[in-house]
Amino acid sequence: MKLTDMPRTVIGGHIRDCQFSAQACASVFLLLFWGQLETSANDVISTSPQGNLVATAVDGGRIEIRSLSSSKEMIVLQHKGVPAIEERRRSAVSWMPSFVFSPDGSVLASKCAWLPVTLWNVQTGRMLWELPNAGVGYELRFSPDGSRLIGSGLVDKAGLQRLSLWNVTTGDLLRELTVDTPLANEHWDRNSIRPQFAKSGPMLVIDLINKKDRSLRVWDTANNEPAFAVKIDRHLPTDWVISTDGKFLLIREYSGAEHDVMRHRIFELGSGTIIKDWAPAPPAHD
Repeated sequence: MKLTDMPRTVIGGHIRDCQFSAQACASVFLLLFWGQLETSANDVISTSPQGNLVATAVDGGRIEIRSLSSSKEMIVLQHKGVPAIEERRRSAVSWMPSFVFSPDGSVLASKCAWLPVTLWNVQTGRMLWELPNAGVGYELRFSPDGSRLIGSGLVDKAGLQRLSLWNVTTGDLLRELTVDTPLANEHWDRNSIRPQFAKSGPMLVIDLINKKDRSLRVWDTANNEPAFAVKIDRHLPTDWVISTDGKFLLIREYSGAEHDVMRHRIFELGSGTIIKDWAPAPPAHD
């Protein structure tokens, strides 16, 4: 795993480490997972946030944008490097693109198979940026203000997973996080990177599972600085949510085979300071 300048985690937990027992099973699992990502991540048909445009995907890396309220000419977006239809039919991945609109509807981010993630001007159809080295199945999300784009997905057939954070205005890669272990082991324990932007403000929380460890890692995407990380148990369930105003991270942890609630903690997202910490009240006796 590599993440430039990420801080140390603050709480510990341990489980056993496992390895693949059957390469064939792993290969089948990865192919199925790839297929799922290619059909379910982001949209293949969607209206813009303002509701005035509809975008539809077409096999072969093509996206068509039409006005819902006028006779304005259709805008066509076409990914570069799409192979001929005969080669696409033999391919292990889908060549149906998927996409997501920016919050203000002015930019569309799209992906297609292993081609670069591409940013487009919605009004003109002009390509703004190609973001290479993304990999297959990248799921795309814009930050609430539309200034950042995050992508996460598989990079290769071995199950390497990567998260990339880009500046939408410049196309620059700001940060990258990689899980360089198999996607799953013989017990089907998943290694994963699951990012979530706050609904308001610049904060980003990443739920990262890698080998023995699981942690919630917080970035301030406005200044591209890591804020803090909280290590949580690898296997026991943990509930977490970002407050609506984007200022707090709320975590509920469990313990024991019965998954009893152990404690709740509230962190200030900007500093990592715990502002509340409590255990549930014991049940009342009859």
